[in-house]
Amino acid sequence: MLTKQHYMQGHRFAHWNLYATGEFMIHFRRWMIVVLFFVVPSGRAETIKPADLTVYPEYILYNGKVVTVDNSDFTTNLGTIAQAIAVRGGRILSVGPNSDMRALAGPSTKSIDLKGRTILPGLIASHEHPADWAMISPVAYGTVVTDDMIVSRYLTGTPREQAALLRQTVQEAVSKARPGQWVRIYGSRGYFKQYADELGREFPKVISKSFLDQVAPNNPVIVRAGTGAIVNSKALQAVLPKLDYLLPEDRAPIAERGMGGTDLQRYVDADSLMEGNVPLLASIYKAELEYWASIGMTAFGSGAYSPAALRAFRYLDERGEFPIRTGWAYLGPDYPMPVLETLAAMQGTGTDHMWLVGAWPVENGGSCTTISAKPEVKRRESCNFAPPQSKDYKQTGYKLMYDIIRSGLRVATMHTWGDKDIDQYMDIIEAASKDAGFTEEQIRSKRHAFDHMALAPRPAQYERIKRLGLLTSGSSTFHYQHSAEVAEEYGEEYTNWVVPRKSLADAGIRSSFETDTPLSQHAGTLFDVLSYDLTRRDKNGKVHAPGERMDRERELKVITAWGAYYLLKEKDIGSLEPGKLADLIVIDRDYLTVPEEEVAKIQVLATMVGGKFAFASRVFAAENAMNPAGYQKPQ
Repeated sequence: MLTKQHYMQGHRFAHWNLYATGEFMIHFRRWMIVVLFFVVPSGRAETIKPADLTVYPEYILYNGKVVTVDNSDFTTNLGTIAQAIAVRGGRILSVGPNSDMRALAGPSTKSIDLKGRTILPGLIASHEHPADWAMISPVAYGTVVTDDMIVSRYLTGTPREQAALLRQTVQEAVSKARPGQWVRIYGSRGYFKQYADELGREFPKVISKSFLDQVAPNNPVIVRAGTGAIVNSKALQAVLPKLDYLLPEDRAPIAERGMGGTDLQRYVDADSLMEGNVPLLASIYKAELEYWASIGMTAFGSGAYSPAALRAFRYLDERGEFPIRTGWAYLGPDYPMPVLETLAAMQGTGTDHMWLVGAWPVENGGSCTTISAKPEVKRRESCNFAPPQSKDYKQTGYKLMYDIIRSGLRVATMHTWGDKDIDQYMDIIEAASKDAGFTEEQIRSKRHAFDHMALAPRPAQYERIKRLGLLTSGSSTFHYQHSAEVAEEYGEEYTNWVVPRKSLADAGIRSSFETDTPLSQHAGTLFDVLSYDLTRRDKNGKVHAPGERMDRERELKVITAWGAYYLLKEKDIGSLEPGKLADLIVIDRDYLTVPEEEVAKIQVLATMVGGKFAFASRVFAAENAMNPAGYQKPQ
């Protein structure tokens, strides 16, 4: 009698050999159905137990172009390109020709005709802020939170247009609030955060802590002003106790003027507004992450920006509701050595949706450069990792970074800006690693990283970066946002240092992808973002450092395989290979062959995360007799 064990043995043998030919497998499968019919006892011939169906794929996607990226080296060779892919148990079962994959189908397999469309590995970003973006997103916070919970208003337009409406908006919102109820005003940062700095300048011209106290004596109020925030006295009563870790010079302006930066925003948004309501916060984050899934992101790196944010992510993960995956990093506020050593022992651990990738000091990287510039430009630079006894020295920046590295913990998802800052960062890596007794090989194995690459690294740093095994992460939006400013303040020749992906790849240094911008505010996509690496155009359409334009093949490695390496998950994600997690996207046109001007217009039709559709567009769902899944763009 043929048993399930016999069948599985045969199935594994056939899988390893790709079943020799599709024709053989078609006959083999038909023969198996006949055998099962006769060996199943009377009364059970009509059905097969669910346990028996687990030997078949749940999904077969065929008749497409499956770009596997199973070659992750520094060449433009992407490896295997196939026609079809089979998925079982949340992982990739096999990749190959249509005939071979379709021959694997069983009674419950869902076979999807791709109609010639392209499949790519799920897209990976190594430095994102969904917990931040969700709280200023009309598709996340704006759809989950009602005025019964928190009276909220969202401003749009240019910074001056938003500022002109600000006073009357605050007054109207307060008039609708119950005594003691939070009031929250937040505005649009524009395309790629282009308005963020200007909002921070315009809003304080119109309102202040004293104005908010006068208008809302009985309600805590927060106004999100770009990268900063303005709050009243009632709000300060709730949030100040949570900010006692700040240096006195950083805490004083918040207490006196009700104005602060990201620390103030995060502890108001995630802790005070939510009042411990983890399910509500988790619902907001889930809505934002569903948007990310709809544009093809399947994993991201991020700092754990507040305890409440981490609890909300955990809440989603425990319930199987986390739409995509995250590698998270610890960033304090407390850094005692026993805590750091404990975290170092836990690095890489977690679940398939949440795992620890490292840490970074709350006093993150600075903007200091080795470039000569006008005094007013140099005065704006900051050297947060300057060595002791230097004029730029900050005790927290140097010491915290030193302690993190000496503990054996990896530095990852950290903001940095200038090339001199990277020099000082590498100095600390070498000093702390030497004192800890780490060999050069052990240092390289840590995969210490620095993010953003706004004006770093410079070419002379490449050899040292390779020797230390550093990984780099850069935001493609910086070409749009900052290249013109760099050219004006430092010189056109230094635009070569703005996210220099091509030179890094040519030198054998991995860079990974980031947007670092709230795309859900303006319906942005990842292909729109990455297109700026291909063109290097600024907001005025001018191309800077054309020799640094990245080819689209290696750009695909940046946003898939190299991102997986950054997140310490290259064995599970980043490419479409048998045994890896089934994270993939279906797109509406061929990324590798469409004209360059069309890359930014590519739309994601479906996103699979762990063998389940986190997103299926209305078009894709209708074609395949499925229900739409995840965030759907308004029609």
